[in-house]
Amino acid sequence: MGQQKRYLEQEEHKRVIAEMIAVEAEAIKPCGNHEDVLLSMHDMDANTRAYKIAAKHFKRGEYDEFESQGELTDLIKEVIDTSHEECYSCSKW
Repeated sequence: MGQQKRYLEQEEHKRVIAEMIAVEAEAIKPCGNHEDVLLSMHDMDANTRAYKIAAKHFKRGEYDEFESQGELTDLIKEVIDTSHEECYSCSKW
């Protein structure tokens, strides 16, 4: 169980990195009231910026958690693609 827990923690850490890059590029943004909810910005230029930011950092050796640049950019794409149109908590009000 310890090895599985460590793997899940590593995968969560990778996802946090991908989310941070996508937010920095303004491809997604956290809800103003619920920071754990990520909202899509529907900005293809921002998505491209996110991939460029990732490439720059990866080439500098800053993200050795990832086996390849492709793994990082694939995860950024997943983060962007799974972001929400609106905050489900805020939309209830």
